[in-house]
Amino acid sequence: MDKIDEKKYEKTAPTGGASNEVASEDKHASAWKIKEHDVIDDLRMIMSDYYIASFKTMHDGIMVSFINGQEFLVSVRETA
Repeated sequence: MDKIDEKKYEKTAPTGGASNEVASEDKHASAWKIKEHDVIDDLRMIMSDYYIASFKTMHDGIMVSFINGQEFLVSVRETA
């Protein structure tokens, strides 16, 4: 990763630091955390390039609805 897009990442404590501390001006990748809703927004944009469907952003994912009645819920959740 050459440049960190600060709009998509929230600064957090570096690994080993207290969880409520904010990292200093360290640009190391471990000091940045990707937000779930940004992953959802990016996936929605990518999926709309490949599928002709309607997309509805949910609180934890994307509902994809096809004209034949099929619906899929793509969930995004941080696991670790």
